Order: sequence, then C-alpha cells, then structure tokens
Amino acid sequence: GGGLIARARRRGGIRLTEGLEIEPSLRRAAEAALGDALRGVALARGELEAVRGEAGVVVLRDAITAASVDPAEVDGAGGPTLTLATRLRELGGGLLVDAIRQDPSRAVRHLLATAVWAPDLEAALSIAEVLPAGWLVATLDGELVGGNGLVRLGGAGGSLLECQAARDSAAAELEQLRQTAKEAADAADAAATETDRGAVALAAARAVLDDVQRGRRAAETQERTAAGHEEAARREQAWEDAQLARLVSLTDRVRADLPADGENEGFGWARAGATSAPPPTDAAPDGLAHVRARAEALRRRRDGLLEQAGRSESERRRSDDERRRIEVRLGLDEARLLELEDQSGRLAETAERARTELGQVTAALASAREEERSASELLDELDRSEAADRTRLVELEQAAAKAREALRAAEERARAEERRELERRLQLEQIGEQLLVELAALGDVGLAAIEAEVAVPASPGAAHAEGAAKPAAASEPAGLEAPDAEEAPGPAEALASELEAIFPVVTAAWRALGEDDQATVDVAGGAGAQLATLRRRYQTLGVSNPFAAREYAEIKARVDELDGQESDLTEAIAGTRQLISELSALVAKQFLDTFTKLEGAFARRFEGLFGGGDASLTLTDPTDLSVTGVEITARPPGKKRQALAMLSGGERTLTAVALLFAMLEIRPVPFCVLDEVDAALDEANVGRFVAALRELAELTQFVVITHNRGTIEAADALYGVTMGEDAVSRVISLRLSSGIDLPAPTPAMATSA
Repeated sequence: GGGLIARARRRGGIRLTEGLEIEPSLRRAAEAALGDALRGVALARGELEAVRGEAGVVVLRDAITAASVDPAEVDGAGGPTLTLATRLRELGGGLLVDAIRQDPSRAVRHLLATAVWAPDLEAALSIAEVLPAGWLVATLDGELVGGNGLVRLGGAGGSLLECQAARDSAAAELEQLRQTAKEAADAADAAATETDRGAVALAAARAVLDDVQRGRRAAETQERTAAGHEEAARREQAWEDAQLARLVSLTDRVRADLPADGENEGFGWARAGATSAPPPTDAAPDGLAHVRARAEALRRRRDGLLEQAGRSESERRRSDDERRRIEVRLGLDEARLLELEDQSGRLAETAERARTELGQVTAALASAREEERSASELLDELDRSEAADRTRLVELEQAAAKAREALRAAEERARAEERRELERRLQLEQIGEQLLVELAALGDVGLAAIEAEVAVPASPGAAHAEGAAKPAAASEPAGLEAPDAEEAPGPAEALASELEAIFPVVTAAWRALGEDDQATVDVAGGAGAQLATLRRRYQTLGVSNPFAAREYAEIKARVDELDGQESDLTEAIAGTRQLISELSALVAKQFLDTFTKLEGAFARRFEGLFGGGDASLTLTDPTDLSVTGVEITARPPGKKRQALAMLSGGERTLTAVALLFAMLEIRPVPFCVLDEVDAALDEANVGRFVAALRELAELTQFVVITHNRGTIEAADALYGVTMGEDAVSRVISLRLSSGIDLPAPTPAMATSA
C-alpha cells in the first residue's frame, strides 16, 4: 500500500515499477508473471523490521542477483532445460528477463529469472509440460500457466505497465509541449529584440539620410557661392586688364609724341586728342608724371588683381576639390542610403514576419500556459482533495471505530439479554413443573380442599382458583411467550403473582388435612421454601430490553454506510497517491533520459576536443535523484582517469567546454554568450574548439568575447573597440563573409560565430 511505499522510501527502498521499461508486446506477460509483486518495493533486509505492520510486497535486495539465465546452459535442477529452450524456439517464445530494457531496482530481473513467455495459451500449455519446478510461463494476453498445472486466466483487463507507459508517454508529450512553449517564448523574445534592433537601425538610417541631404544642400550652396565669386573676380579682372591695356597704349603714345629735347611738348597733347586743349608749356612734364603714376597705380592694381585672380583660382580649385569630395561623399552617402533603405526594407519584412510569428507563438504559448495551468489546477485540486479525503478518512475511521465499538456493545447486550431471557424462560418452566409436581402430590383430598377454598366468591380464594388452573398450562410453550409490555405483565410476573396467591391457600388446605393425609403428602414446607427461592431468583433477573433488536439493526446499517464511505475514500486516496508516484516516476525518468543523452554527448565532445581520451558523468546518489549530484571523471590522452579537480587549468577549461557543448547539443538554445573561454587554451586546442563551435553554430548563434586570433579568424562578424588620436573610443564592425561594415553595437569587443 501507500504506507509501505512511503516508509520504504524513507529507508532507501525503491518501487519495482520506478524507471522500469519492458518491451511493449511483453508487458502483459511480465505483469502476469510478477503478479502482486509488481506493486511492491525493493528493500534491504535490515530495514524490513521498520516497515512491518504495512500491507504490501517487499523484495529483499540481499536476495537479488543480476545473473542472466540461458536455457541452453542450465540443467533441470536449477533452471530451464535444453528441452525447454528447444520448445521455446519451436513455439516462438522466450525468456521474460530478455524483455527488460531498464530495471533500476534489479528486483524485476531477479523475479523474472524463472519465467518464460509464449505467444498464446495453447503454446503456454505445451511449454508448461517441460517447465522445471518453480517456473512459470505467461502469454502475450496476460494468462499465466505454472508447471504444477495451475492456469490463471482473465488477462484481458487493464495492464499496470501499459498504463504506466501511457502515462510516461503523456508526460513526455507534456514536457515536449512545455519545451515548445519555452522555445516559442524565446523565439517571441528574440523576434521582439530583432524588431527593436530593426527600428533602431531604421531610425539611425533616417538620421544619416537627413545628414547626407543637409550636407548635399550645403555643398550646393557653397558651390554656387564659389562660382559667383569666381565670375565676379573674372569680370573685374577683365575690366582691369582692359583699363591697363588702355593706359599702356596711352602711355606709349605720349612717349612717342614727346620730343627728345623737351621742346614742343605741347604738340603731343594735340595729337593725343583733337578735343584736348593745348596745355601750358610747363604742364607737360606734370602730365607725364601723372600718367606714369596712373600707370604705376594701374600696374599695382593689375598685380593686385592678378594676385586676387590667383587667390580666386586657388579658391576655385579648393572649391572644386571640396565639390569633388562632397560629390564622392554624396555618392558614398547615397550608396549607404540605398543600402540602409534596402536594409530597412529587409528589417521591415523581418519585423512583419516576427510580428506574425510572435502572434502565432503567443497563441501557442497562451494555449500551452492554459494547458499547464489546467494541469497545475488539477494537481492542486488532487492535492487538496487528497488532504480533505485523508482528513475525512481519519474522521470516518474514528466514527467507524466508535460505531463498531457501539455495535459490539449492543451485540453483547443483546446476547446477554437473550441469555437472560432464556434463563428466565427455563426457570419459569422449572417452577411450573415443580408446582405441578407439588400439586399432584397433594392428592385428591388436598386438591378438594384447595378447590373448596378457591371457589369461595368475593374472597381472595377466587383469584387462587384461577391460579390453580393456570399452573397446568405453565408447562406449555405458549404460556411462556412475552405479551406486549405496555398491555399486560410478562409471564414471569403473572406466574409469580399466581404462585404467591395460591401458596397461602395450599398451606391452609394442607394444615386442614389430618395427620394421615399429611403423612401421605408432606410437601407444604418444601413448596414454600421453593417458592421463596424462585421469587428471589426472579427478582435478580431484572427487566428485558424490547428494543435491542431494532437498535442493533440501526447501528449495523450505520456501520455498513461508514464502511462504504471508508472504501470510497481509500480508493480516492490510493488513486491520488498513485498519481503522485507516477509524476515522481515521470520526473525521475525524464531526468535519467536527459542525463543518459548528456553523458553520451559529453563523451563524444570530450574526445573531439581533446583528440582522444574519454570522460564520463556519474550520479553521486542514483537512489535519490532529488539530492544527487554529478561527478565528472576524465582521462585525457596519455593520462590515467582522474577527477575534475586533479586536471590542469587548460584541461579543466576544455572539459567544461565539452560539457557545455554537450548540453547545447541535446538542448539547443537560440544564442549563447561565451566570455574568454579560450583564454587558457593553446593553438591546437583552439583549433578543435573553433571546429566544435562552428558545428554548433548551425543551430545556435554564438557571441564570443575573445582575444584569440584563431577564434577571431573563424567568426562571421567582428565587433571591436578602437581609440583615435583624440583619446575617444570608437566601435567598429565588419562582416567577414562580405566585407561590409556593420552598424556599430554597444561599446564592447565581441566576436560572433
């Protein structure tokens, strides 16, 4: 029962069905062969005394052997014979112990060591003819045949192992659903994060586009201004060149018109222009000086204009260079803008897909959460129901105990009352018989005297006459039946009254007899003594209980009702406890399955990272998975097996990486961040580490913080931090597969694989 299992667990015991796996087609046969033992526990012999008093089956671990049985190797004295092995092969049967896939307790393997299976009942009966003593043969339908001719039918009912397998399958589906819900939630979070990043990138792209457009407008304005300045400078230079040419020409003409000795200097002015008035004779030198000064001024002005033109040309060239740079920058910005627009479109599509997937995932997650909530509510309701049922069961057990005690007391009272009533009847019959004997002994004379006395009217003798006739009927059974207690006195009271009324009359009649008659019948003294004795005995009997039978029926009906309620509550509690034990077994099974997968993946990853060797994971307490730990032992190439603490720093690091990669292999995650995990590895180990990392990168996105060149070379994208001459840190990024700069992330050095 549940009490035995609970007490056995506290003593280190384990249920036989806990973690048990048997071939699906042979579950009914194994269950038929095990019988009630399937619901038992495996316990050490020293703990057997601690569970005494509980109903159930216990398999002693001291008697469990792990040896397998081969029908072809064991003779008839201790196992199957060669004839049995041959018969099994002919009829398509086999050993039930071979159907066991997993048996943590090892008790089932021990119990099935002397059991075989057959495809049907006919084959089982044929195999039973050659079965050794103590062996059993079970059919696929759950029928059982023993070597002694015992056949147990009725194997078509529900199978505990099949129910357990169905429960395990349902639990696995529930766990898968929870994992799917978790993955959906992670995908939803990742989609939301990607959407946020896309929105940020889109905002940054729009900001860059605005900056580019503002730069283009500023460059165009600057170019127009420079062109205006250049055109103005060109016109002014042309005007100055014209003025300078005119003055030079005028100067040449003046010089040509002046005589060599300075005479007739005024005629030159007449040639210079017909409209000019001839200057005075002393004014010619001053005019020449003025022209020369004007020419010098114009020359200086020309030089200034030439210098200004050079500066304008330099400014123009600088403007052209700036314009070309702006055009190049504008082209780059336009290309960047197109790229950002394309990226924005892709991000918008990604965001839309993410929103769609998020809606689907949210719906699936809500459904999964609803199912999980329903399961949790059902489990809580079962727990509460079990507690209430347990309390009610205790109360009903107490009430039933009280009712049973009252019933036993009522039954004892009823039996005592029946015994007393029987004794009263016997005593009354004896008194009646004795009275008849005494009256008969009086003879005719005595009876005549008594009749004369009782026949006197209106005297006490009238009552005695009636009493004299009644003793004759006292010996009849009908005269001793009890009338209604409320209508008339009982037979004992009536007979006592009659005897008391008759006794004085009999005594008086006896005294009236002569001596001869008294000598003949000498009964008066003896009859009086007997009557006194009978009256005292009657008074000690007391009054009977006429309602004892009805009280007994009512109490018995109440006890039957309480027994029915107790049975219902016991079944409900047993079902709840079975569900709890099934859930515990499910958790243990899931843990063991995951641990088995992790152990295999860890061994492979260890061998791949170390280039050889082997490693294993061991549970420190496999009998109690709630408190067990995991111990890692490793054997690097060329070394002996030792614990993790005895390895070197690099070996411990590589072992931890192998364990991490094994976990990611059996339970992939969307992304994983590794911080300087390769710092303690040499170049050869880094190569194997990178190869394993690239293999896992197909399912998981890795963000690796590292300074190792080998790890950096294997990455798809790089993010780094550099410092310029202004001592300001700047984030740079590069996608190695395409050589395209990426948007700068947060200021941190990282490598993404």
